[in-house]
Amino acid sequence: MARVPLEESLTYVVQRLDGCAVLRLRGEMDLASAPQLAANLRLLVEDDHVVGDLTGVSFMDSSGLNALIAGHNHAHNCRTSFRIAGAGKAVTQVLHVTGMDRYLHIHASVEDAIDAARAAHAAAALDLSAPAYPEPADPEPD
Repeated sequence: MARVPLEESLTYVVQRLDGCAVLRLRGEMDLASAPQLAANLRLLVEDDHVVGDLTGVSFMDSSGLNALIAGHNHAHNCRTSFRIAGAGKAVTQVLHVTGMDRYLHIHASVEDAIDAARAAHAAAALDLSAPAYPEPADPEPD
């Protein structure tokens, strides 16, 4: 486990659990910490399914939210996933008010998030034989 301070307001630990990288955050996700958080998320999701454990997050502003959204979007582009787990009241309120609770993958616990990531990975593996784009349909006769 590596403990890395993002800024004084936010620290994180990265652990490997059941094929996922679990990013355990502690502190405040704000303007000071968001750029480094977004950069680290970007690197993590390029190779792994990532679970962001927000149990230790006491505050999140729009900058922190944008870092989570950027991580989610980059994971989607990399065909991995980014899931949020253990968000407390301060974080869930921001997610709900902004509507991001309907967009991001949010789970009650790290274990639930890992199970969902593994299921999504298995489903994606089954779809690899399908063409990336649908075959063009025959034009309809006039």
